[in-house]
Amino acid sequence: MMDKETEQYYDDLLEMFNSDAWKTFNEDISLMYDSLLESAPTACESNDSWQFRRGQLEILNYVNNYQALMINASEELSKDVH
Repeated sequence: MMDKETEQYYDDLLEMFNSDAWKTFNEDISLMYDSLLESAPTACESNDSWQFRRGQLEILNYVNNYQALMINASEELSKDVH
């Protein structure tokens, strides 16, 4: 069951996801991800630099998918309530 505080949390996230600022931010994150991935074969000359790049890509991928993750979590919590 979703309490009021949790419901407000997800409502705030949904409001943010619908903002132009979020859409711009998400587009920028996607561009950064694509750029880092595309340049990895030439920019990562050592295993250490490749592992660092993998970490960057993992974080950007998480941020890029954050909206979907939160919407899915909100829907799952709502199902439990109804």
